Amino acid sequence: MRLSSFCTARATCAFILGHWRECLRVLWLPSLLSILLAWALLPHIAVPLLERLHGTTASAYDRLVAALSALLLLAGLSLLSSIMCGGLWSFILRGVPIAKPYYVGFGADERRLAILAALKALLLFAWASAAMIFVGAMMALVTHISAPVSPLVLALAILISLLTLSWLMTRLSLAGPATISAQRVSLKASWQASAHNVARLQQVAALLMVPAALLTLIFALLLMSLAWWLSTHAPNTGVTAVELARYCTALLRELLPVVLLFFYLLILLLAALFIVARALEYQALAPPPGGPL
Repeated sequence: MRLSSFCTARATCAFILGHWRECLRVLWLPSLLSILLAWALLPHIAVPLLERLHGTTASAYDRLVAALSALLLLAGLSLLSSIMCGGLWSFILRGVPIAKPYYVGFGADERRLAILAALKALLLFAWASAAMIFVGAMMALVTHISAPVSPLVLALAILISLLTLSWLMTRLSLAGPATISAQRVSLKASWQASAHNVARLQQVAALLMVPAALLTLIFALLLMSLAWWLSTHAPNTGVTAVELARYCTALLRELLPVVLLFFYLLILLLAALFIVARALEYQALAPPPGGPL
């Protein structure tokens, strides 16, 4: 079966508008927890990177804390993603009602999605290993034959590796809805459903990114306008550079809640768009029985 990209994107937006209460009930709390988790752990992850930018080397303790924080962040985001996907996909594909004003369930569906995420992570690790071997072999071959074209070959090898990853992830992108629909971990169903529809699935993703990209552009322009206003209205006489920096930092700190609110709403929008789209794509390519649609 052939997927209609524009119809799927339109149906996704229509579903979200028609079932915004259910979407909000499932997504608002896990999205908020994702923001808080990233807020708590990202500073620890950034310490070694910032020290390297300043020409210094982070201590072994800082590197260990950064690595553990990164693992904890990935595990937490994966868990919260399983909760969001499990709640919405169960509602769309099996008609499971969402009665409470919040959703933090971690039942059989969410555990299956967590197992599926682990399987995808293993596949990603296998791809990364194969890509490194492929790029290294290409570089060694070209360097042996003709060193001056090595950068071009390196770029081509990286591009081929990324395209391979994009194709693989698209073929497996419907594994989550398939798992929820069948109530068992299923990679084969996604592989079969996405056959001959890789480009169309990617087109749907590109179409759904348009509203988020427009909102981000508008917000970035507003921030740039604010930065320009600060540069023209900040006190520039009788103050040192340090005092001026503190003045601008204090003003920007007051805007931090606005920035966090924007990113929170952006996460809600992207989560709703892509989670709903995946379910509708699976319904179109391998229609499951039941569901509210």
